[in-house]
Amino acid sequence: MTALALALLLVLGAGGCTPQKKGSAGILYRVTGGKSDLYLLGSIHVGSEDMYPMGQHILDAMEAADVLAFECDTASAQAQAAYQELMHCPEGDTLESRVSADTYALVRQAAQKAGYRMDSLNTLKPWAVMSMLNTEAVAATLEARGTKASAALGVEEQVRKLGGGKPEAWLEDTRAELEVLDCLSPALQESLLRYTCCVIINPDSATGMDAVIDRWPDWWRMGDAEAFARAYLDGMAAEPDQDLAREYHAALVTERNMRMARQMAQWLEGENTCFVTLGLLHLVLSGDSVLSCLEEMGYTVERILPENV
Repeated sequence: MTALALALLLVLGAGGCTPQKKGSAGILYRVTGGKSDLYLLGSIHVGSEDMYPMGQHILDAMEAADVLAFECDTASAQAQAAYQELMHCPEGDTLESRVSADTYALVRQAAQKAGYRMDSLNTLKPWAVMSMLNTEAVAATLEARGTKASAALGVEEQVRKLGGGKPEAWLEDTRAELEVLDCLSPALQESLLRYTCCVIINPDSATGMDAVIDRWPDWWRMGDAEAFARAYLDGMAAEPDQDLAREYHAALVTERNMRMARQMAQWLEGENTCFVTLGLLHLVLSGDSVLSCLEEMGYTVERILPENV
């Protein structure tokens, strides 16, 4: 899968900031029509200091919320138990037995460069190794492009810092999110793993959305939802194996849109105003988004922009 592994950063929602006169536009929506309102902020998991501060319209929405919601809880003991259970191969099975010799050689080369031990990785399923190495692939791509963007400045991290201790809620159970990856076909898992390893070994091999990852912070700062959508769709159209591309999109985007929209509908009919931060690809694809799902349920969705736009 030539360009989809790093794009997981936009669908699987993961320092000091230099003030500027004008806050970022971001990608923010308000959903109404229930007992309570809901705010949706599109997140990217890499960011730059130029993205902050967030625009006042985002800060006001956050202040109006009773609850801050995110995609899933990754830190609890229950979440860690799910990781341990689902990421590891069954006894007697190994990564080496699940992928081709060529792919395993790529994993070995990438692991050596990234500082991972093969005896540890060999106990994991292909999707789990891809997930672990993805951080290294992102770092390698950003470094190759000379950008100062980093995961520490991602949107979700900044929302948490600004949250003021408000209660948190989750769109998805950690196990359910991991099961999405665990249920990907062996061919797709191996393709994603190969691509991730290739990017670590040679960052210039990144394609599609990943090739423009250094532009993500500027697009977010300007609120350019169309740029994200266009880059993703162009990358999908260029995938050499369209069957795998369709499988990826259905599992990671479309089906999760529907599940998350059902959870949002429950919050909309509750007593609390929620501010939800989620991967922005769930917001920006016309007709294939959480927003379109909510509209089909009868809710009203509107984009919130800075006053001076």
